[in-house]
Amino acid sequence: MLDAVLPLTLADLARFQILARSIEANFADLPRCWVIVPDAQQDAMRIAMPSRRFVVVPETEIVPELAGSKAKGWYKQQLIKLAMADHVSSDYYLLFDADVICARPIRRHDLFRNGKALCHRYRNVTHAKWYGWAERVLEMPRSGWVHGVTPTILCREAVREMTAHLSRQQPRPVKFWRRLRARMPEWAGGPRAWRSDHEDAGRWRRVLLDSLPWTEYALYFTFLEATGRFERFHTSAMRSLCGDCIWRRDSFADWDPTLPRPYRQPPFIVVQSITKIPPEMILERIEPLLQASA
Repeated sequence: MLDAVLPLTLADLARFQILARSIEANFADLPRCWVIVPDAQQDAMRIAMPSRRFVVVPETEIVPELAGSKAKGWYKQQLIKLAMADHVSSDYYLLFDADVICARPIRRHDLFRNGKALCHRYRNVTHAKWYGWAERVLEMPRSGWVHGVTPTILCREAVREMTAHLSRQQPRPVKFWRRLRARMPEWAGGPRAWRSDHEDAGRWRRVLLDSLPWTEYALYFTFLEATGRFERFHTSAMRSLCGDCIWRRDSFADWDPTLPRPYRQPPFIVVQSITKIPPEMILERIEPLLQASA
């Protein structure tokens, strides 16, 4: 079994509907996709779900700290993806964004080799800033590898090992009011008086919120490689899990994702949401990919 996780807002609902159609058409081995949404949008999102395999959950149920946080959308989504390790049913889970498309019939064995999740990694200076952030947050050295981004597969056990490491770290510098509260005696509402067991369990989430900026995949893979755990959970892949993607709007005019490839088409396509290409135009181009296995 393999669960998927997708942080989603109503602003990306039209793109999600394309992803959902592609899952229904091409991904029979995906029994459940967790759709994590802002609390205020959960009722509208439940109505919009195409089938019972898409399970809507409010974001503060996954990360309670978001209720009072000013973390922006990208960081909220990254934190949710890591926190879902405590909620998914499968040993590994697949991470989606709304602009991902399942490009062909996909089976679980397309994403794993010898029981380990595929990870496309390569030597490069790409995203050096992300790995610098990971070094700072984890207090561990980067490996020099660069790793593919969404869609990506994480191991639940590996994420929990990383979050346990973060929970053992010293507190980060925090805003004035939190520093002040930490100095208050118990009777005045100091740390022992207001910190609950639930908050202790989520210490790693507070560490990350106090350590922005960072990116989830750079943290995850830097931790695994620095601790010698990468080969325990993952195996290197020659090619990315996604191919024939659109990263710039000017690439879309001549794009035909249905053309035969000289090699087997990777499982996924990404049509980057920041290109602002209308979802109806994307759907028109990929419709044959959805019909072929429907």
